[in-house]
Amino acid sequence: MHAPSPFIDAAAVEAWDAWFRWREHDRLHDRAIESTWRRAAAAVAGRADGGLADALIDAYASWRLLLDERILATAGTPSADWPRTELAAVLNAAAFVRWRLSPTAQFDRDRFVETAALAVRALDAAGAGATPLRIGVVGLADAIALLGLRYRAPLAREQAREIVRALAEGCLRGSVQLARERGARFDADEDTLRSVSRRGLATELIRDVRRCGLRHRRLTAIAPQPRLALLANNVADALDPLLGEN
Repeated sequence: MHAPSPFIDAAAVEAWDAWFRWREHDRLHDRAIESTWRRAAAAVAGRADGGLADALIDAYASWRLLLDERILATAGTPSADWPRTELAAVLNAAAFVRWRLSPTAQFDRDRFVETAALAVRALDAAGAGATPLRIGVVGLADAIALLGLRYRAPLAREQAREIVRALAEGCLRGSVQLARERGARFDADEDTLRSVSRRGLATELIRDVRRCGLRHRRLTAIAPQPRLALLANNVADALDPLLGEN
């Protein structure tokens, strides 16, 4: 059993119904958002990787991760259609804030890193290993607000940098894990190793990059994803500030 995935914004319901809900003529296949999550997860994971499907459903249901809008809209339907390359995914930073709007509010960095690695695995499966992939964020401004910070404050800028560093680390971990399991596509040349070392990452991760190589590189891309941001309960898109009454 997976947790329910309640909407908390009417605009998000409208976005789901307009762009992501599977319907054929007058027949509704996705009776609820949970149907969309199950359909999209099963189609990406395939029959051979039930663990990936379960992890995806959990990440979808908690609004932590959203895959490419073309995947969510068509995966598991007769009209399934998305390209092998340039697939995208976003992590919703707002969904990783614990004890929101309290003096103890905290960003769950470990889970964010873990979810970024999951995004790499899912897009690799959806694209049959093709490159490049683009993994970014939505809800950054929402996360900053939920942490009790002002968007333009120095502490908010430092928090944003930490979130982006965590995104890069998680994507790198996902790429190394896949290289170990499915084979590397890129060797760890000296330029790559220098770039990784400058990020201040764990020694064991740098060692794994050197030993295993990478399945994907240049994974992070902070690019607009307005439909996915709207679906994720109308959070701010990419690095945008909050607007209106969000």
